Amino acid sequence: MDSEISEHPTARKKGTEFESLAAHFLAEQGAQIVARNFHCRGGELDLVALIDGCLVFVEVRFRVSSAYGDPLETVNFAKQRKLKRAAQTFFRRNPHWEAWPCRFDVIAIAPELSPSAALPANSQPTLDRGRGLVGRHRSGENPTIHYQIEWVCDAFDVDAW
Repeated sequence: MDSEISEHPTARKKGTEFESLAAHFLAEQGAQIVARNFHCRGGELDLVALIDGCLVFVEVRFRVSSAYGDPLETVNFAKQRKLKRAAQTFFRRNPHWEAWPCRFDVIAIAPELSPSAALPANSQPTLDRGRGLVGRHRSGENPTIHYQIEWVCDAFDVDAW
């Protein structure tokens, strides 16, 4: 039980770091971040952004290794349903956005490593404008880990609310 408690903050911190990277990436593409980590009873929205006149609910997914599957594959039907419910709650709490067209996007972040390689526990991802998304490793071994960002617009259907 103790190991679960000690691991949770690390996982949450990593999640927050990758959500911040995704927000930075979107901002560089011209998006305006409207909300981060919108929590409600039914779920959470990682990012809400205004992109080209559309309100976009962005799910950020990260996987340390492709052995656990592609990050995009983790946004299954059940997760989509939670995201849609969270978006409905977002609109109820922020009625000034209700008239805006909306969509659901997914940003998948994965390391550019061999399938068997693991991301070092002490790596901290950063966005380097000249080199893309990288993680800096503090130990001196393997000083830079590169990440790929895949942005999927309209990742799933909004019409079936």
